[in-house]
Amino acid sequence: MTYGIPLKFLSRRVTLRAPSGTRRKRTARTGKNFLRRWHYPAGSGITVSEIINRSEGAKFGRSYRVTVPARLAGVRRFKQFAAIETTEKWAAEQNAGIQQDGKKHFQLTPALREAAIAAFALLEGTGLFGGSGAKTW
Repeated sequence: MTYGIPLKFLSRRVTLRAPSGTRRKRTARTGKNFLRRWHYPAGSGITVSEIINRSEGAKFGRSYRVTVPARLAGVRRFKQFAAIETTEKWAAEQNAGIQQDGKKHFQLTPALREAAIAAFALLEGTGLFGGSGAKTW
């Protein structure tokens, strides 16, 4: 005996095979979702998503959200931009920071990071800071 299961009760999750051969599970695209989503820089794991701006049920334009996953930043981070150029620029800066500093990149805000660089520049000529680390006696 077989039961007729309506299609609306079936799972919308599908397994896709990436060009590298790995399998990825994701929600099936039904043709209704026309918003784009991509990784920038490619292969970094940082996702840029196109989103619709809504207010009181009215749709009025699009913006772009950058998502830095928790596996890269320690805690998932979001930032939203109006223009695609500034979105991709910020995503590239975050990727460069991750490549250089790892998760430590997210412990300081950009303003604090600039202040720390300025403080190290002031200490450079005093002999208190050797530039390559602390002195060992």
